[in-house]
Amino acid sequence: MPLTRRALVLLLTAVLAAACSSSPPSAPAAPVPTCRVVKTPVSIPGVAAPGQLTGDLCTPPSGNGTVLLLVAGGGENADYWDLPELRSSSLVRAALAKGYATYALDRLGTGRSTVPASSTSVTYDAQVSTADQVATALHSDIQVFGTTWHSVVGIGHSLGSGTLAGVAARHAGVLDALILTGYGAAVTPETLQLDKLYQVPARTVGTRWRGLDDGYVTVLPDKVEQIGLVHGPGTDPKALPVIGAHQGILSDTELSSRPQGAAAAAQAARITVPALVAVGQFDRHYCEGNPVGAPPSPTPQCGGAPAFQSYEKKLLPNACLATHLVAGSGHAIQEELAAPAANALYLSWLRTTFGGGKAQCVETGAVP
Repeated sequence: MPLTRRALVLLLTAVLAAACSSSPPSAPAAPVPTCRVVKTPVSIPGVAAPGQLTGDLCTPPSGNGTVLLLVAGGGENADYWDLPELRSSSLVRAALAKGYATYALDRLGTGRSTVPASSTSVTYDAQVSTADQVATALHSDIQVFGTTWHSVVGIGHSLGSGTLAGVAARHAGVLDALILTGYGAAVTPETLQLDKLYQVPARTVGTRWRGLDDGYVTVLPDKVEQIGLVHGPGTDPKALPVIGAHQGILSDTELSSRPQGAAAAAQAARITVPALVAVGQFDRHYCEGNPVGAPPSPTPQCGGAPAFQSYEKKLLPNACLATHLVAGSGHAIQEELAAPAANALYLSWLRTTFGGGKAQCVETGAVP
């Protein structure tokens, strides 16, 4: 007997329902990296009140047991390593994809970390001490981080590199390896001239730093190229306002108390861990010797890969040292078009250095 239209609809509905109920469940979503803000308690030399350094902790779904402690330079914060507007330049994202956890830090006296009432409390020694406390906690303080890591690699930029060099030199065993970017024995005289031109008391720039003493300074937001943070031809013009908007503060006292020249060399000679030093080919701090306003001309130490290796080896004679001149880049490599290639270089060096599980001296000399 033929089915009525209503019976046919009911039958088809039942068949479809049965088919749906018998379909295999959809696969669970793939795990993704997680990031959260972590405040690490620290004591600040010469300051009675307890302090804290704040950073962004990002962990991959399946980590390799190594965490990268990312310490940016003067006038930079944790976001230097992961600017949301420059995602392709992010070292954080590149590292997570390779199984590394990252802890990107706001240094003492800047960003979300403790900003002492007096800028004179933010000395080089205080930066080294507080960074050492954070690195030690990454190894052992499960209450702060919820986990610990068997290897801690310090990756710095500019003043952050100098801070981590101090940690490695003064506190052996805390850092298992180093990647130092924008790092050398002493900045050029022209850099000091540019600082005087384009660094101003932070309280005079907007309202967020109102109340700070004049020893806390910042770079004028529209002068990031002129002061030598980036190399114009190697920078996306759209990035310049982004870089300016993300400028932070630094302490004049830190600048005046950091080791330079012979003092920097004496300290760095105590570093024995594997180290990769990467500097932009047009880094105004170390690689340009031209007068202010004149076309770029390389300093002798940046005339080529062999010369750069020789220059850095004098500074780090006892480290297992690899070096790289980043083509087309200025001082702030993470904000340049060269950043993705530089990130790949860093991660390749890490893979080689930790190939056996622990840091080993594998790669030395100029690396391509």
